[in-house]
Amino acid sequence: MEFGQELKKKLSYAAKAVSRGASRLTAEAGQRINTAVASKRVDDAMKKLGRLRYDELTHGADDASPAENAVIAEIEALISDLEKLKNRGADDSASRVCRRCRFCGAVISDDAIYCSKCGGKQE
Repeated sequence: MEFGQELKKKLSYAAKAVSRGASRLTAEAGQRINTAVASKRVDDAMKKLGRLRYDELTHGADDASPAENAVIAEIEALISDLEKLKNRGADDSASRVCRRCRFCGAVISDDAIYCSKCGGKQE
């Protein structure tokens, strides 16, 4: 009986230690999450402010500094590049011929040996 009581005592102590460790880790994770959420809110508010200032400057409501003009030019170039990429992607997908699996009809790549959906070997 003495062995059983000693084992029970040690297991109880270990369980309490694990519980304290888990509680500490949970609190630390909660703190990290709260910090990340607060940081995201700050970033979102700064983006909003930047968007408002960009709109003011591009609609002639205020004179832009040389640094602001440089950033505006950069943004406009990035927007132009983004539109080109979107258009190129639309053109590529419209001109692409789809190959279908001969067993299940799923769309597969032209060089597929096996269908990724059903696993059927392609000719």
